[in-house]
Amino acid sequence: MKALGRRKISLIERKRRAALRQYIKAQELKDYLMAVGDNKDEIERMQGPGRRPKPLSYRVQEAWGLFDELLAEVREIEKAEGLEHVPIEKIHDPLVERGTVNKVGRKPADEFTVLDREQLIAERQLAVAFKEWEEAGVDVPERVVVDGRARGRKPTPYPERVNELLLEIEGIQLEIKKREEELSKVELLERQLKLLRDFARTVRNALKKHEIEPERGQSLLSRTETQIENFAVIVDRMTRLGEELPKDLRSIRRKIARPSLYNEVINAAEAKLSSIEGFERKNVVAVELRQKSELLSMMIDMQKKKQQLVETQREIARLEKELKEMRGD
Repeated sequence: MKALGRRKISLIERKRRAALRQYIKAQELKDYLMAVGDNKDEIERMQGPGRRPKPLSYRVQEAWGLFDELLAEVREIEKAEGLEHVPIEKIHDPLVERGTVNKVGRKPADEFTVLDREQLIAERQLAVAFKEWEEAGVDVPERVVVDGRARGRKPTPYPERVNELLLEIEGIQLEIKKREEELSKVELLERQLKLLRDFARTVRNALKKHEIEPERGQSLLSRTETQIENFAVIVDRMTRLGEELPKDLRSIRRKIARPSLYNEVINAAEAKLSSIEGFERKNVVAVELRQKSELLSMMIDMQKKKQQLVETQREIARLEKELKEMRGD
């Protein structure tokens, strides 16, 4: 009986391919550093909590260091097994030659992936802040006192913190809607399908971590999975058969359903802020939303430019390889 599946790859072949891919990654990082310059000074000027990102120059050194380690492992195996030494440029890897090595593993984040994640993070932070506010029973958190003296900076009042997060969520939603206006009907349906699948995954994680009541979670999951099946059939028909968009789904361009575990928290937070006498919510909305929109646009544009640069470098490498083969090098 003929064996199915791909042929088994030997240890030395796996190590060689890993070294080749790391070499390509290190070279791409180096080329990117040469093109845009180092961001070390910018990172050193960062203030505030949290871990700072690694400078680009350090990431390049790190990538080349990992390549040297992988290459050393390859050489040790070659020596131990008495194999012929193979230069890095002559290592054979089908994925690299087809230009599909980056398709292995997680796909690069697109603009909606970035925005959806930003919104989910803000919603989770809002849920935590609102819960603390409810449990505290006061508008201003108590300061930490050690030996009779207050420590740390003055805490932000709960209404201000909750308001900031609500503004952030509104800003992200506006940016998402603006970009959804550019999508075609099929792309909008695919977008809706992705949102439903993301929500199903969020519900499963919440059930696993006991962050949601089992009965509510199973109900949400069951309803969402049914919606996913229905939308998957529609998207398949439209992309495969070119069918027209059904009339009852034409409104999807105007409003895409964004299921969330935090809608109740958002509504409750907005209601509580509205009940506070003298608290102004809308006095900074325009400024906050514009700043958030500009920041998100910059993040997405940088992601696109980085991907374009990588693709251009890959194309140049492919053309150089073809030219060498034509010359007989």
